[in-house]
Amino acid sequence: MIGPPKITILATPLLQTHFPLYKQPVEVGCFSLDPHRSFYNDQRQLRYYVQPRKSPDLNLRDSYTSRFVKRDDCVKEKLDHVLKWILPLKNKLLKWWAQSFLPGVPQIVAGFRDHDGIVVSVETFQTSKISQLIKNEYNCWKPTVCMNFCNDFLSFVKSVVKEDGPRLVYLFKWDPHRDVTFTVHRDSQYTFLPEWYIKDMRSHPSSHH
Repeated sequence: MIGPPKITILATPLLQTHFPLYKQPVEVGCFSLDPHRSFYNDQRQLRYYVQPRKSPDLNLRDSYTSRFVKRDDCVKEKLDHVLKWILPLKNKLLKWWAQSFLPGVPQIVAGFRDHDGIVVSVETFQTSKISQLIKNEYNCWKPTVCMNFCNDFLSFVKSVVKEDGPRLVYLFKWDPHRDVTFTVHRDSQYTFLPEWYIKDMRSHPSSHH
C-alpha cells in the first residue's frame, strides 16, 4: 500500500543566515465580544488570570454544557470586528495627537464608554509615542504631513490677511485634494469679538500692548 508522499524541509545554507529583523507586538488597545458575538469598543470581557497550583485538579467539563455557546459557522466574520475597532481609533488618535502635541501636553488620559455612555475603561497615551502606534498602518495619517500642512496653511494665512479690524473676518475653507480658499466678510454672522471687548480695547489702547 502506497501512502501519501512525505515532504521533508531541509535547513539549506540559504536559510542559515542572520536572524531576521523582528519586532515584538505592542498592545495599542482592545475590544470585546459578548457571548452573542456583539462588538464593544472596551475591555468588559477581560478576565483576570490566576496562576494555578502545580496540581490544580481542574475538571475541564465543569459547567461546560451550561456556559458553552456554539458559534454560528454560517456567519463569516472575517476581520469585521478588528476593522470596527481600528477605524474609529485611528481617527481619535489623530485628533488627540493634534490637540495635545501643539500646546505641549505630554500625555492623554482617554476614557472609553459603552453605548449607554458609561466609561468602562481608561487608558493613558504618551503624546510623543502616539505616532509610533500607527506608523505601519496602511494609508494612515502621518505627523510629518500634518505639521507640514499646518505650516503651509499658516504661511498662506499670513500672506493674505493684510487688513485688521474688529468686524473683519477672513473665512478659510479647505476640502481634501483641493486648494485652501478664503472669503472676506464685514459685520457678518462670522464676527466673534464681543462689543464690550472692542470698546475696552479702544478706550485703553496703551495698556494692552
